[in-house]
Amino acid sequence: MREMEKEIIRNMCQYNLKVSRVAKAMFVHRNTVMYHIAEIKEKYHLDPRSYYDLVKLSDIAEGKIKTDIEEKDCCAYCGKVLTKSNSRKFCSEHCADRYEYAKNKQEKKKTNWSN
Repeated sequence: MREMEKEIIRNMCQYNLKVSRVAKAMFVHRNTVMYHIAEIKEKYHLDPRSYYDLVKLSDIAEGKIKTDIEEKDCCAYCGKVLTKSNSRKFCSEHCADRYEYAKNKQEKKKTNWSN
């Protein structure tokens, strides 16, 4: 599962399935979140706007449940397909920065909960 998908799922859990609040928390447009929700729904056949499906997606995002869906060579954050000449993990510096921001935010939350 890509980092953008994981972040959307985490925020959907945190903000009680409210797409507008998720978009505001992620600093993206609501339609961007809706686009990724549609991709998640198509890819996993689970709807993140449904509570019971969201619980399953949350377990997949945390690695508690393994899926047989194979990832292509794509950006680890946004999912854009990478070209053969582009051997990096991200399609742009923006995606790399957003990935690091999300990673640091999760680590900060874990340390706050452990204290």
